[in-house]
Amino acid sequence: MYQYFNRTCTFFLFLLVCFVSCKNKKAEQVSEKIVKAADINDAISLYIANVFSDDNTKKQKLNDSISLSCYNVLGSYYKQNEYKPIWSNKKIWTKQARSLIVYLDKAILQGLYKEDYTYTKLKNIHSILENDSLNKATQIMWGNAELMMTDALVGILNDLKQGRLLPDSIAWKNDTSKYKNFFATNINKIKDGEVLDSVLEKVQPQHKGYKDLKSGIKFFVDSMDNRSYTYVDFPYKDSLVFIKSLRKRLGESGVILELNADSFALVTAIKNYQKKTGLTVDGKIGTSIIKKMNT
Repeated sequence: MYQYFNRTCTFFLFLLVCFVSCKNKKAEQVSEKIVKAADINDAISLYIANVFSDDNTKKQKLNDSISLSCYNVLGSYYKQNEYKPIWSNKKIWTKQARSLIVYLDKAILQGLYKEDYTYTKLKNIHSILENDSLNKATQIMWGNAELMMTDALVGILNDLKQGRLLPDSIAWKNDTSKYKNFFATNINKIKDGEVLDSVLEKVQPQHKGYKDLKSGIKFFVDSMDNRSYTYVDFPYKDSLVFIKSLRKRLGESGVILELNADSFALVTAIKNYQKKTGLTVDGKIGTSIIKKMNT
């Protein structure tokens, strides 16, 4: 009886040691390091598998500045795809990756805002990796870029197919029944060489009203004022801060108010702004002029 108990304890201790060893080995395997081009695909796959493992407590967050908005869709897709990268091969971007960057750059013509898909971060990391002549990029950098690319594509597919006005709770990216028959299907089309623009065009509504509305986007975009303007707080607590922001805001509209301008010059500048924007010209600072400035 004692020998049986002893053998049983020994067996469970052996399993425990193996379990701990495997955990430590896994952690060691995904530590950040520079990997040769010949081995980078496997290293990326290992990293992606770790991102979607049950042991990953961070889930959507790849690091402090990068999060995945379509984490569950990506997890489902990469598991089906054996965690293989689809946007690069041995440290060389695919044609599809470049097409996605170009598409995002002009996303406004599709009624989309490129920063909803982390365009700036994605473009920066794409450029860094493409110009990594000293081979300093790690497998985690390549892995993060891979996941950001797919996350952006899934977001675009979701918004083009469903639209952007529906509540997030009923978005297709949260509907597991759509993971394989919609998202994976279209991702694979692009991975297998189908033109990205063509795939994204096909998922959109094809009726005439939608196409007519979409055809007017370019005219609307060309007429948009995309400049950033200073917000003027009103009523104000600090008159010096108020005058400083008011002066800056007037200047942004082409109305110059000198730094040491007196009250007469201020009234004149206010009148010029009112005349320029179609307000009642009285030279007074009030709710109507501040509202005009801030909208």
